[in-house]
Amino acid sequence: MLILQRWEPIISPTFPAYIPFWIELQGIPLHYWQKDLYSIGEELGGMMKYEITSTTARIKVLINGFQPLVKETIIEYLDGAESIVSLEYECLEIHCRFCYRLTHDTYKCQESRGEG
Repeated sequence: MLILQRWEPIISPTFPAYIPFWIELQGIPLHYWQKDLYSIGEELGGMMKYEITSTTARIKVLINGFQPLVKETIIEYLDGAESIVSLEYECLEIHCRFCYRLTHDTYKCQESRGEG
């Protein structure tokens, strides 16, 4: 992951806070794709755009890089039915597979050390 920002004499402690990611959504019934993409994107941090093809639904959202990644969510439909939706982040390389944070890799995770 590479982020470019104009140089400033003092770097904010929250840099880089928001990072754009494309996310493929898996588990949404086809007839709900259009309706639920926006609400999922807004819940994750901020919807930028979406793409729907005959086989996939993807959203581009701004993710707070200091918060754990959301890997699945539950969608509740008006008829009372629910779906578990898996979120597959595209081009996601090094991150912690234990706590799902972007700030470190799995080997440096403080939370995993308590799991002895």
